[in-house]
Amino acid sequence: MPVLGLDEQLAHFDRYAEKAYARCLKEFKDRKPDIIQAARQRLIDGYDVYKAEGYRWEYERLRAARLEEYSDGINYRLMSMFQSWG
Repeated sequence: MPVLGLDEQLAHFDRYAEKAYARCLKEFKDRKPDIIQAARQRLIDGYDVYKAEGYRWEYERLRAARLEEYSDGINYRLMSMFQSWG
């Protein structure tokens, strides 16, 4: 797999971000049981480290963390799209 510089990554993002977003939404719907199970497992796996820390966070911190995770999903989808074309 070739290494892409930032300019190439941004060009790829600008061209395909909307498509990646749509594919994420479809996957979120199509894989609902898997995603819910994975979310539950993440609670279990992280409990020894984090306990109930997230439940003490302010709404805006939770919102920011959620948006960061969603945006990572779009970037991962873009990377998967790129790999499938290569």
